[in-house]
Amino acid sequence: WAEKEIAELYTLGVVTGRTKDMYCPDENVTRAEFLTLISRGIGIRAAIYQGGFDDVKRGDWFADTVAAAMAQGIISKGTHFRPNDPITREEMAKMICIATRLFYREDLLPGYKADYVDVSPDSWSADYINAADYFELIRGVGNNSFAPLSNATRAQCAVIIKRAMDLVKN
Repeated sequence: WAEKEIAELYTLGVVTGRTKDMYCPDENVTRAEFLTLISRGIGIRAAIYQGGFDDVKRGDWFADTVAAAMAQGIISKGTHFRPNDPITREEMAKMICIATRLFYREDLLPGYKADYVDVSPDSWSADYINAADYFELIRGVGNNSFAPLSNATRAQCAVIIKRAMDLVKN
């Protein structure tokens, strides 16, 4: 279902395979990998990592991307970034909305609420999920569910990054 987006992003150098011959679309994506996809897809320039997380060290393949994400406000400075943890769908919604500045756009309908049965309006991620849904970046998983705590797959991430790229260039 995501073959077209994966192929296009591969051609553009945004995504790579897990191996030379396999993309592995159903595998999970880590938090560091998703930030890298955002950076490649919408053009966030890397910065020099100067510290900020106990679990990110200078020289880590993702360290400069983490620095750029902190500078852009995509992630907040804290004790742990958890770069190797699978990214959840709600974390992905927050990162992609901030990266594309969707969360701050004035054309988001005031009071818009995505109608997902598993997203509490009191959740920290509700506004990001609403914005991601409104701009059609991230959709539900069926049965009127968003699955905010589910891990995102490589296929889902590719489609979301492609949608973000299309939205940003318009």
